[in-house]
Amino acid sequence: MAGTGVFGFRLGDQDAPIRADVVGLREVQRDLRKLGDDTKTEMKDTHKAAAEVVVLGAKRLVPYRTGALANSIRALASNTSGRVRAGSASVPYAGPIHFGWPARRIAPQPFIYDAMDQRVDEIRGLYDQRINELIEKYDLSSGQPVKQARAARAAAGKRDTGRQPDALLKDAAGRIIGGVYDTDVVYF
Repeated sequence: MAGTGVFGFRLGDQDAPIRADVVGLREVQRDLRKLGDDTKTEMKDTHKAAAEVVVLGAKRLVPYRTGALANSIRALASNTSGRVRAGSASVPYAGPIHFGWPARRIAPQPFIYDAMDQRVDEIRGLYDQRINELIEKYDLSSGQPVKQARAARAAAGKRDTGRQPDALLKDAAGRIIGGVYDTDVVYF
C-alpha cells in the first residue's frame, strides 16, 4: 500500500504498476448494460456499501473538536463508482485537516486514506460477493480477466497456481504484468 507523504498526498513506488483492477468488475458491468436498463444499476448499491465501510472507519479516525467534520463525512455512489466526501460550505476545513496546510503549519491527518487502508479486505469481500452473485444471477461470462492473468503467467514462464487474483496489475500500455492475491503482489 502507498504511504502518506509529508502533506497528506499518497506516496507510491515509482516503478509500481499504474492501476489495479477488480477482477471481473468491468466485464460484469458491460454484460449488465447489455442486458437492459433494469440491470444498469445493479452495482450502485455495492459501490455505496463499500464507500459506507470507509465512512465508518473515517468517522472513528477523524480529529474531533466539535464533531462537525465527522458529521460531514458521507458516502456517494453512482452506477460505476463509490466515493467518500468530507466537508461542506459550513465545514470548509476538511481538506486542510486531511491533506495538511504547510503555510499554516497544519500537519496532515489523512483519516479517509487510513480508513480505506484498514478496511480494504472488507471492501474487497463486498465486491467479490456481489460480482459472484451477479455472475450466477444473470449467467455472465466474466472469467476473461482470470484467463488473461493465466495467459500472462504462462508467457512469463511462471506456473499457474490455480488461485484467482483479486486484482490485475497493468502497466501504462494496458498489458497485464501481475496480480494481487490476498495481500501478496505477484509480478509475472
